[in-house]
Amino acid sequence: MAIKKIEAPSFITGEEVRKKYKKWLYSKADSHYKRDSKIHNNKFSKSDYRIALHEAVKLSEGLDHYTGKKLDWHLIGSWDNKKAKEIQGYKRKFKNLPTLEHVYREDVSITLEFVICGWAVNDAKNDLSIDEFIELCKEVVEYHEHK
Repeated sequence: MAIKKIEAPSFITGEEVRKKYKKWLYSKADSHYKRDSKIHNNKFSKSDYRIALHEAVKLSEGLDHYTGKKLDWHLIGSWDNKKAKEIQGYKRKFKNLPTLEHVYREDVSITLEFVICGWAVNDAKNDLSIDEFIELCKEVVEYHEHK
């Protein structure tokens, strides 16, 4: 099943951002495909990645999978590596930048499933399983509630 025409979901507003969506989607699909192919015996094509990522975006309804908060889709395609190196705190502006998270990254050879979350959440989750991440979040909240 190929994507004949990729259109940004309706929750992605603004003509400029909607135009950036396809480029962003292809770029993310290609980079995930490349990385996964180095790590796993990848049976999926770049097209499979595009489809899976596009579906994840649509299913997200524009919200972070883990927090339920609205993501800032206007940030897609705006990260600047040079500014990140030169400007202290630059990354903080991108905490709600939509990112793609493998659901089962440890075994891409079986399933190709993604969720959408903000960069700060993705960064915090890193390589933890969902259960490990939720447990970590509970520990942080519990600690600070009793502090």
